[in-house]
Amino acid sequence: MWPIMLAALTTLVFSLPLVPAIMEWKRRLDIAPLPIDADHTLDVASVAAEFRAMLDAPGEGDAVKTDRAPGQVLQVMECWDPAPAEIGLRTCWRVLATKGSLILPDDFTFTRELYATHSLSSGLGNRLLTVMTEGDMLFRHGSVLQRWAYARSAHIQSRCRLLGPLLAQQAILIEKECDFSSLTAGSIYFGEEAKRAAKYGASTSGARATGKDQMDRANKMPFRDDGRWIVEHDYTFPSNIHYEGNLIVHGDLWIGTGAWIKGSVKATGSISLGRYARIDGALMCGGALSIARSCAIMGPVTAEQSINVSENCLIGLLSRPTSLVAPEVCICIGTTVHGTVSADDQGRVVWANMASHCDEHE
Repeated sequence: MWPIMLAALTTLVFSLPLVPAIMEWKRRLDIAPLPIDADHTLDVASVAAEFRAMLDAPGEGDAVKTDRAPGQVLQVMECWDPAPAEIGLRTCWRVLATKGSLILPDDFTFTRELYATHSLSSGLGNRLLTVMTEGDMLFRHGSVLQRWAYARSAHIQSRCRLLGPLLAQQAILIEKECDFSSLTAGSIYFGEEAKRAAKYGASTSGARATGKDQMDRANKMPFRDDGRWIVEHDYTFPSNIHYEGNLIVHGDLWIGTGAWIKGSVKATGSISLGRYARIDGALMCGGALSIARSCAIMGPVTAEQSINVSENCLIGLLSRPTSLVAPEVCICIGTTVHGTVSADDQGRVVWANMASHCDEHE
């Protein structure tokens, strides 16, 4: 009798830890998808749509209470009139919304959301939590964005800091000495020079020449049957060479001046592009990526360490948006990116003479 009881108790003790697993196997509690809070994603358009719906919800007077934005949503005219306490502390704790344009005073901190249907202009040295407008947005000198911003088009003046993502439906113009984390738009102009070149149809990059014009200037490299060229060591791609196919290098790669690779490029080490180089596909590296002036890259650009882009470069096309992603991104004035630029650690817009230039191999 005792041996049977001892065996039963032993079996019970060792079986207890398996009860949750047996219940999960029988009831399948994990089949429903886990909810994801939009605030913890980079989908600015989704968060903006939710905020817009909150503002459109019926309320009593000009006060709207929701879980999304508890407190008062103050409907304002074009020029906001702060309360005496807000003037004294230079801080606004209310959500401001207008069905027209909104112009903000200088040296103010806004701890809640801002919304305008037409246009929105920050003051000098503002600190802004969240900004949304259906029209044009202007961040004046020295302003700081803490969470996210959404607009039809955006102009970011010098010495601004964008700590959160900025999404524009059409274009973003960001000037020198600005920091950013993520920019997304049909066209992202780094400096007035890039925007002027696009406005007047001028080429900001000598590498934008396409088709027969550039092919006639380049010497062709024989096409590989499998479309891939694999190099098992560091390699220097010659200047003024046209190659049709993908290039894979197990090591560091230097691409010479005027080279044209009609495919994608990948290196396990670092990559340096010489002036006027053109890549029709993706450009990926396991180290640091340096792009000399007047280069053109049509596909995604990624690096595991950093990306340095010199002046007058072109990344992507308006009809073919792409992305440029690295932990650290430094882009010179005069460059244009169509799509997204993302820097996990730090993104910076600088003068041409402040960026480290690529080694050029003739």
